[in-house]
Amino acid sequence: MGIRVFVLCITLAASIFLLRKNLINHTKNIVPLFETKKWLNASGPMLLASGMWLLNSEASIIMLGTLSNDECVGLYRVAQRGSQLIFFGLLAVNTSIAPTVSSLYHKQNMLLLKKVLSKSTKLLSIFSIPASLFLIASSKWLVPVVFGSDFVNAWLPLSILCFGQLFNSIIGPVGIVLNMTGNERITSKGVFISSILNIFLNAVLIPPMGVVGAAIASTISLITWDVLLTIWLYKKLKLTTLPFSF
Repeated sequence: MGIRVFVLCITLAASIFLLRKNLINHTKNIVPLFETKKWLNASGPMLLASGMWLLNSEASIIMLGTLSNDECVGLYRVAQRGSQLIFFGLLAVNTSIAPTVSSLYHKQNMLLLKKVLSKSTKLLSIFSIPASLFLIASSKWLVPVVFGSDFVNAWLPLSILCFGQLFNSIIGPVGIVLNMTGNERITSKGVFISSILNIFLNAVLIPPMGVVGAAIASTISLITWDVLLTIWLYKKLKLTTLPFSF
């Protein structure tokens, strides 16, 4: 925990330094304009979505601790951490394209926006597909090597969660596109549905299947979230984050 706090402090300091270095010359002569009401209206759904997403990500851990035992909690945590290696690629893409998506959308340059989204997801797929296949194929021997022989039974949950993260990466940055185009309420609705589904599936699958059931529940809820947001994004803006057009 101490190392984590230290790293976060270093990251914060570096971020502040880079922000001031890159923006100070562009903003020092600009008069600030506050749109507090508009910002609050937008931040409410985003806050709700973030909270529900946190609940969704930790629901399996909490319910495993309630419906199963501490061993299952430990196995699931190992599998969850391993599968998050795939999520790093999507996180990097989300961070880098968010300003571009907002700018192009407000300029109504939809053709270029479609090209940016397609290219981003293609690049993401180049990273995520090999990484996912490697983790799925090697999980049975990789888990005991990295985490120790006590966690060998985490290999199957890891494979299941990696499949969900692979699907999530191929779908692309659909959530960030909705948020950056003023459709954060749609994102919130998708996260809410996904969270409720995750809790329900955990309650059904954990008693008979343990940690494997929790992994299946999390994967199904993640895929459901991706599919719903992809459909709603296309209906709303005629945009898709898929690496191919249709």
